[in-house]
Amino acid sequence: MNVRPSHYDEQTLLAYWLGETDAAQTDAIDLHLFGCDPCGRTLDELVALSHAVREAFDAGLLHAFVSAAFVQRLVDEGRRVREYRLAHNGSVNCSAAPDDEVLVARLRAPLANVERVDAVLCLTIADAEYLADDIPFDAANGEILMMPKIAIVRAMPAHVVTVRLLAHTSGSVRPLGEYRLNHSPWSG
Repeated sequence: MNVRPSHYDEQTLLAYWLGETDAAQTDAIDLHLFGCDPCGRTLDELVALSHAVREAFDAGLLHAFVSAAFVQRLVDEGRRVREYRLAHNGSVNCSAAPDDEVLVARLRAPLANVERVDAVLCLTIADAEYLADDIPFDAANGEILMMPKIAIVRAMPAHVVTVRLLAHTSGSVRPLGEYRLNHSPWSG
């Protein structure tokens, strides 16, 4: 009796597509994909999603908290990255030049023993707060890297973005820091 194999989950298929599976697992998934239309469709959807995310990133329409390694990879690729470094609870005057491809705000924070970090963003030109929960952070370097949507930022009038960081430790939440990015349109 021929028993149909179970379906692979999205994480496994994503690891396969990214080349993160070992040779035996890759061979098994290859073989499975030849006979499993649902897994093939799921893989096609993951690939399409990654292309859409890449297009949004290239167009400067993606806001994300990222790792230092990610930013370094962008620099190594030759992207024009403008970085602003903010001391703990600091502020900075900032702008986006017409030829900048990526903006990065490096927020220094005391991250020792922190289990999770959330960020609350508030713009002076918007009547809302935006929550980014469980963002990546580098505890060893005491740094959080925020990458705003450069295409949107470049078109905005002067405004201030306040970023409040919240630390989660042992079931409690406490303020971790507050940062101000004082944006002005590029004046050349």
